[in-house]
Amino acid sequence: MTMEYIRERSCDFTNYPKLYEKTPWGYYNKIREVERPSEIIIGSNRNNVAESYKLKKVFSRISKKLKNQTEILFNGEDIRDHIEYYKTSDDKIVTIFSADGINDEKCKLIIEQGYIPVEPLYSFLQKSYLKVI
Repeated sequence: MTMEYIRERSCDFTNYPKLYEKTPWGYYNKIREVERPSEIIIGSNRNNVAESYKLKKVFSRISKKLKNQTEILFNGEDIRDHIEYYKTSDDKIVTIFSADGINDEKCKLIIEQGYIPVEPLYSFLQKSYLKVI
């Protein structure tokens, strides 16, 4: 018996595929039989963020000023990975990121910069953070 693998975009595991389809996480194709359980949970986490913060639009490009305002430098390098920016229904900006290797020192720095930890939004192997601007 041959198993058929069906590829789906990660954004299709949310209630908001149009919101997430242009993000690095959202347009990534997954093999349903292998990766579906984690994508369902991460999709649910993303639904919660979209609803809690009333996200309405993802930014495909951002200004240098906004980038500088949200970066977190550790030894001269931005420690964020998989960075996303959204506009809310009340015209605020929400930025989220996920990253590997977040030790206590980096976590303290992230919190000091106004980010809050959130449920995984990219991978269970990375920590995710959110900031409202």
